[in-house]
Amino acid sequence: MPREELLFKLVAALRRRGYDATTMADLAAASGLDKASLYHHFPGGKADIARAAMLAVVEGFQRGAVKAERAGTPPAERLERQFSLLRAYFGDPSQVCLMASLAASDRDEQTAEDLRAVFEGWIGALASTLRAAGIARGEARRRAEEAVALIEGALIVARGTGNPAVLNRVLRDLPTRLLRT
Repeated sequence: MPREELLFKLVAALRRRGYDATTMADLAAASGLDKASLYHHFPGGKADIARAAMLAVVEGFQRGAVKAERAGTPPAERLERQFSLLRAYFGDPSQVCLMASLAASDRDEQTAEDLRAVFEGWIGALASTLRAAGIARGEARRRAEEAVALIEGALIVARGTGNPAVLNRVLRDLPTRLLRT
């Protein structure tokens, strides 16, 4: 099975129950591989799988966001593209955010470093788009940090209450709020 397909299945398994609650047996069942094969691909076990899955998710976002940036798309459209990718990823709020799950878990130092880089990259990408829209550097960074916090919080509230409208509303309204002067 191609690595991208394997990672897609592993991401789905980790998002279903979260990092801590997902076992190697769960990951093996989701991937269609036995545990020995998973350890062959990911010698560090679940931590390696989680890092690879997280980086695969980020790479998918980056491909979509960079495409719009390279095309010279206006900032408002770039922001809408970024949020469109988020809506697709978070489309089912019964699924956990892999990054949030890892942030709340007891993780190794490499995973913690990768997680910091992922959140910084997400915040940086949003801030860059906001700066391109004419928002001052410090204000763009502040808004981007608040946006990520609001998205992650809305996901938790949507999942906790069983009400996906919370997350959907945040993802729908936030691009306009971010660009307000």
